[in-house]
Amino acid sequence: MDYFAVKEEFNLKFTHTTEISERMGVKVFEIGFYLKKEIFCPPREREHFILMLTLDGSAWMQEGRKRKRLFRNDWTLLNPGQAHTYKSIGDWSFLYVKFEGKFIDYIIKDFSFFKRDNLYFRQTDNNSEQIFFRLAESRKNPGHTGEIQRNALLLELLSSLHRSYAAKGVSENPLHEAQKYIMENLDGHISLEMLAKKANMSLSHFVRVFKERMGYTPINLINKLRIERAQELIRQYSGVKVSEIGRMSGFKDPFYFSRVFRKWTKMSPEDFKKYSSEN
Repeated sequence: MDYFAVKEEFNLKFTHTTEISERMGVKVFEIGFYLKKEIFCPPREREHFILMLTLDGSAWMQEGRKRKRLFRNDWTLLNPGQAHTYKSIGDWSFLYVKFEGKFIDYIIKDFSFFKRDNLYFRQTDNNSEQIFFRLAESRKNPGHTGEIQRNALLLELLSSLHRSYAAKGVSENPLHEAQKYIMENLDGHISLEMLAKKANMSLSHFVRVFKERMGYTPINLINKLRIERAQELIRQYSGVKVSEIGRMSGFKDPFYFSRVFRKWTKMSPEDFKKYSSEN
């Protein structure tokens, strides 16, 4: 299964699991894929685990007091019995699986990083991603065979996540400091040279790695995040001039702001402001 070949969303619940899952100590009971959706999940607690992989776009994720900004290729594990909430920032595409089981509790406890870094962790290769895609494909298999396959693939996926994490760890994400700098300075000046320095890379290498990992060039992602911020500010402060909104979002030139805004939203800031006030 290739994410970029998927054209339709899916959401499938497996309500008729058997004693097979009970004996295996693990039960997959829902698999889903959301494609370019604007989603808000209000604070809630669940009785099961949710493993999520961001495939495109961005979102805020919060569990308890921990809060993280997710980008492409970021993994998240939400724990049962803990209040969490999440909100997409623009369009967000992600794959998820919901599961539970006595054996799962032992696994999560043994793989301590799931507790420590559950809101944000990355992988050193794409093996886990491919297993996740296979797990998603297994939703098509009915009966006992499909049930066994889904549970086995979930166990394989959790083990793969642990192996890849143990190999290097999320702290060695070379773009972490650059991403953090972008988020903390969206309303100010951000140079590619500074971002490359934060990542400890040459400029050309940084731009290439950034595009491969994030799915956008640095400039495009910065502009995308700034436009998303501008949209939020327009909705919140209807009495503020569009040019001032642009400045607050990091655009010093109002004409450039208008051009970039139209590129990402297909409408001018003024038209978006009018649309927001009417809706």
